Amino acid sequence: MPRPIARVVAALSCALLLTSCAEVGDVVSGDRTRYVVSGASMEPTIPAGTRVWGSRVDEGFSPARGQVVVYAPPAAWGPIAEALAHRVIGLPGETVMCCASDGSLVLDGQPLVEGYLAEQEDCNGPMVSLCRDDWSVTVPEGHVFLMGDNRAYAADSSDQICPPAAGEARCAEHANDPFVPISSIIAVLDP
Repeated sequence: MPRPIARVVAALSCALLLTSCAEVGDVVSGDRTRYVVSGASMEPTIPAGTRVWGSRVDEGFSPARGQVVVYAPPAAWGPIAEALAHRVIGLPGETVMCCASDGSLVLDGQPLVEGYLAEQEDCNGPMVSLCRDDWSVTVPEGHVFLMGDNRAYAADSSDQICPPAAGEARCAEHANDPFVPISSIIAVLDP
């Protein structure tokens, strides 16, 4: 049986979701939902306007690295959208760091090979503070670290990391709160 939050989000018809998000669509076969990706943050993997299918997850779901998931963003992220779609990068207990000399992410000390990324003009790192390359986070139990494939246009976990000396007002509100509770994951998009 789907978690209550998944049922609420799945019941919303045509709720516009921003950035790397989808419109919630028709539920088919009880556990599958159609989404329309409306933003650029998952390009080139999922171009804006593409219809995709996802399977809703049940309580006890264990995400896998590389899965593209639909989730309810944490309230601390502000009014971004009702749901977002991003790729699982870091799992509980793992350390994600930006970046290796080639701009790739580092996962537990090893460069992460991500052949699905959109090419970026300046770097292939996250959009946090214009591609800062000096952050490291360890994912707490019960959470994941999620990122879009088009890093320059993704309001994802990396966008929620505030540099220690940043003076942005946004940083005071949700400083260093980049993690998404696994319980907030609504669906896994079909590959």
